[in-house]
Amino acid sequence: MDELYKKYKDLSKGLSHEEILSHGFSIEHISKECSNGGFGLTANISNHTLERFANGSLYIRVDSQAGKLYITTEGIIACRRIRTL
Repeated sequence: MDELYKKYKDLSKGLSHEEILSHGFSIEHISKECSNGGFGLTANISNHTLERFANGSLYIRVDSQAGKLYITTEGIIACRRIRTL
């Protein structure tokens, strides 16, 4: 969630709510180092695992065919709550 918040924070500086919802991150970025624009997860995460997480958390939406993940409205709300802490 920390990295999702950081991605949201960066996006929210220049994009509207609707633009953030439509901004897709490459699934390949999940395993990239944070300093290289990734999410920094070192474990090998399958698309199936990612989809299960997305369905359970509601913070992200996964489009496996496009190879993208998206922050959802619920994800934006959670990120805004983190920002106010």
